Amino acid sequence: MESEESYLAALRETACALVEEVMRNAQESLRIEHISTSEKSGQDYKAQNIQWIPCKEFYVELGVTQIEEYISTWEFHESWLHCTDFLKEEEIEFSKLFHYRTRWSIPTCRKPIPRATACVYFTIQISEIKPKVRENCILIFSHVSRGPFPTCYCVSGLLVPF
Repeated sequence: MESEESYLAALRETACALVEEVMRNAQESLRIEHISTSEKSGQDYKAQNIQWIPCKEFYVELGVTQIEEYISTWEFHESWLHCTDFLKEEEIEFSKLFHYRTRWSIPTCRKPIPRATACVYFTIQISEIKPKVRENCILIFSHVSRGPFPTCYCVSGLLVPF
């Protein structure tokens, strides 16, 4: 029994390492493709950010507003509609995590309730030990899922300055 558990743990660890390597390679490939595309088009895309509130002013509804404001800086087709929901609050050592989900879909006149959706999960981390007047919220893309079978793509990225 113990050897089976250690085998499964080793298998999980190997799978995680493989997924991380694949994600790094995919990100590098996309980065290289973006560089070559922007060189061809002569455009240089700059990621946009928003003015994040200080931690002392944070509350759940404002988290939804801040995520919506951040999403408004993204480029996407106008037919995509989205809705951001608060999921849960979690306390960890020295900070609080606020989990949110943004669901995306393309409703049409024929199908106002679409069968397929895409979700982006966000976590806002509020430090309890850093100065409360600083912009030290951290926004993390938790994972992305498509359709009824959530496939996790760990994209963990620091988007907000400490």
